[in-house]
Amino acid sequence: MLLLPRPHHIPRLLPRITLRFTSTTPKSYYDLFPRTLPNGPPPSGPFTIDLPSLRREFFALQQLAHPDVSHQTPNTSPTVPSSAYINTAYRTLLDPLTRAQHILHLRGIDVAGDEGITADGGEEDGGLLMEVLEAREEVEGAEGKDEVEEVWRRNEDRIGGCVRRLGEMLEGGDLQAARREVVRLRYWRNVREALEEKGAGH
Repeated sequence: MLLLPRPHHIPRLLPRITLRFTSTTPKSYYDLFPRTLPNGPPPSGPFTIDLPSLRREFFALQQLAHPDVSHQTPNTSPTVPSSAYINTAYRTLLDPLTRAQHILHLRGIDVAGDEGITADGGEEDGGLLMEVLEAREEVEGAEGKDEVEEVWRRNEDRIGGCVRRLGEMLEGGDLQAARREVVRLRYWRNVREALEEKGAGH
């Protein structure tokens, strides 16, 4: 559960973000965090995000959106998105997978429901299918804490590689490659969940 700063912090935070928005629904989640993400999404800005800075700006925005604060500042409350919207934006940008999906959505590519591992019918997708099947077999066959943790480490390396490549693809404007990498990352995340059920990563 996310804890917000105490009310006595409100006067210090308000001047930093007053009159930032021109509408209640920004075009992009990036628009909510101009201090942390001044250049917007890739390719104009980096894919990697300064998470501590994002968290601080999120807390400040949530304070401004709080009903008690909005009541105290009637001139600014109509231009501040709802607390629920701010929370959704923050959580989306916090996670590299949902962040990449949001960036692609902004460019007209919806991958949120793209579950077909062979959607493009290419050899690369067929190779991914084999990788995933082998990884699943590793998970099912792993016995004992040490073996499960070893499979976990290999899968975390896969996830890290996906995130790194996603950043390069999005910053380079290669949207179709990024779309395929999002599908790949989603499958490795599913493998992670299966390993967590066996006690890995704790």
